[in-house]
Amino acid sequence: MLNRIPLALFSWGLLSAIDTYAQPPKYFPAEDARTEILANTNRKPAGRMHNRVLSISLEAREGLWYPETKDGPGLSVQAFAEKGRPLSIPGPLIRVIEGTEIRASIHNAISASTLVMHGFHPRPGDPKDTFEIPSGETREVRFKAGAAGTYYY
Repeated sequence: MLNRIPLALFSWGLLSAIDTYAQPPKYFPAEDARTEILANTNRKPAGRMHNRVLSISLEAREGLWYPETKDGPGLSVQAFAEKGRPLSIPGPLIRVIEGTEIRASIHNAISASTLVMHGFHPRPGDPKDTFEIPSGETREVRFKAGAAGTYYY
């Protein structure tokens, strides 16, 4: 019988795994023209569902995040967005039931950084199951959602 308990993948929002030797944070004034990173309420799942297949196109980019208020300085960070949509923290919500096939296209638009992706595999799984996406490249992954739970990517 099909288990209807949802499986949810959450992005931590900030891409801390991009660079092993991370640089100190860069703060910018509120009037900076960079793309603003929006708060994600996680009320609407991302992607498109058709015949038990979720297709989602994600993009990692750099933007300006205001951790407190927009009146204060912004922090330049990397975050996820659905392709063609604003960056958000946390990143786009992937919510499916067990057994759903997930087809994800992930593009790394962060210059001079290799993106290390975690969590795009069936659950339970090996936490060491990762893949890399060099700057400017796109990687396609497919897997079936495993055990119900809340996971991150």
